[in-house]
Amino acid sequence: MNYENYNKVIHNTASKDIHLDVVKASTARSVIQSRLEWAEDLDAVKKGMFYGKHQPGLTNYQNLRIPEAAPVVESNKYLVHSILGIDSESAELLEMLLNTVFEGKGQPAKDKIIDEAGDLFWYFTMLLKTVGVSLEEVMERNYKKLSARFPDGTFALDQWEGRDKTKEMKIMTDTIG
Repeated sequence: MNYENYNKVIHNTASKDIHLDVVKASTARSVIQSRLEWAEDLDAVKKGMFYGKHQPGLTNYQNLRIPEAAPVVESNKYLVHSILGIDSESAELLEMLLNTVFEGKGQPAKDKIIDEAGDLFWYFTMLLKTVGVSLEEVMERNYKKLSARFPDGTFALDQWEGRDKTKEMKIMTDTIG
């Protein structure tokens, strides 16, 4: 499956509604702000662990009595690096969203979204390479899962709530061994 075909079909499965009566914009904003606070610490972990940059804010965590997992982390360094990178780049997009949409200033600049999406894509492709999966396999698996979930090809709340996770797992397992 190529990206163009995937993109034509898959985005119909996104909800077209927003329920600000269920979750207020102010609540979403508060949650995003909280998420961004700990995202800074996680980004500091990434910068220290993979780029050798000392991060003074991490001293609060270094005194905790947590079993050391260095050998496991080291043997999975690309997995750890890619997932931490995805998180930190996602946080940058959240920060953009917070500073534009939630401040009533419209959408973030397209070039900034492209820059951050490119960084996300870099980490995402590192993750896929690390686990030995191609982008085409991910798109195919996701397409099959969502096709099982939404047989009409469009989002429906009742189908989402009543999805058969066992059936979806079988489809995903059959797609990638």
